[in-house]
Amino acid sequence: MKVKLTALDRLIIPRLLPTEGSILEQLVVKEIKKALEIPSKDWDRFGIWEKPDKMLDWDPTKIILEEEKELSEAMADVLRKAVDKLDKAGKVSQFDLDTCVKIQNL
Repeated sequence: MKVKLTALDRLIIPRLLPTEGSILEQLVVKEIKKALEIPSKDWDRFGIWEKPDKMLDWDPTKIILEEEKELSEAMADVLRKAVDKLDKAGKVSQFDLDTCVKIQNL
């Protein structure tokens, strides 16, 4: 399935994914991270830069640029389950909210 994601969504999603699970689930997590990775050569286009403390920062007008990304049903399922788990635990922040809602609607 094709999904429109902003560069900010693509930076947020890896933080939402489970860090532990079955081998199959973790293989899918690895695929998601690879599919949504923003290569450093594209950072200028999305207004992303690395600060001296190695944290990323971005231009709020460029980070919202959308691109279509291809996700398999297995990837979408892992994403939905991760967001559902965060939601049930009451761990969705304002920063993550729009991305979480977008994932719920996949």
